[in-house]
Amino acid sequence: MKNPKALHRPGKLREADEAAIYRASPSIIDYLPWVEYLEDGQCLLLDDGVSVGAVYRIEPVATEGRPVERLIEIRDQLEDAIQDSLEEDDISPWVVQFFCQDEDDPASYLNTLRNYIKPWAQGTAFTEAFLAESERHLNSIAQPEGIFYDSLITGQPWRGQQRQTRMVVYRWLPAHKSQTHHQTVSPVAALNQVCERLVSSLAAAGIVAVRQNGEQIHSWLLRHFNPAPDWSMAKVDFYHTVSYETPMQLELPIYNDFAESLWFTPPVSDPENGVWWFDGLPHKAV
Repeated sequence: MKNPKALHRPGKLREADEAAIYRASPSIIDYLPWVEYLEDGQCLLLDDGVSVGAVYRIEPVATEGRPVERLIEIRDQLEDAIQDSLEEDDISPWVVQFFCQDEDDPASYLNTLRNYIKPWAQGTAFTEAFLAESERHLNSIAQPEGIFYDSLITGQPWRGQQRQTRMVVYRWLPAHKSQTHHQTVSPVAALNQVCERLVSSLAAAGIVAVRQNGEQIHSWLLRHFNPAPDWSMAKVDFYHTVSYETPMQLELPIYNDFAESLWFTPPVSDPENGVWWFDGLPHKAV
């Protein structure tokens, strides 16, 4: 039996080489701007610690069956509402973004049903039976495979889903304020003033805007970044387990990071196809 030879150790491993082995890659979460939801101001604090933004759920105007003249009138009203409500600022302009998507989670509609019930009818046997049957029905028609395949018109499975439209209002404040850009009110107060004017102008055009709280904003973004979670539990149970919790006042300065609580499976960048993969589903920014 031959004696084993000792390994040659050049002795050139530096501390920098060791640190490079354990260096973590940049996290995409570091690029998400949301730090926390401010309950008092009903807005999201952005990562500069000063700028804030608000999210609204929009109930659009019915356009089906309307003549072209009416559609043009609605368009002009919306254009005027947005232009007249936002103050012009070349240094720190206001930004209004709209997001539209189809959601198959019936939870929000079920909550609407529960809130609609009169106090004297809450908790009765009939009410509970109606809510249970409604939940069973909505969950059954919201299955991804649908009830049947529509081969004549849409070419897609027929299923239950809700189209949701959301409006986001925010602006980035400059890091170094100049004498010409001195704010007389706080960022939260300025945001609320702009939002009040915008919501009133939209209401005049027949559009209802409902301000979203921290739980509603978190629920929207959580489902966007985790469209098909695979954590050995049903999708509904997963969303419920990791749902948003209103921060409590603690003696220690420790709180949940809003952005950190949104992603549970690392996304995969695919530069060749120009997409990001969230839970195995492709996403593309156009």
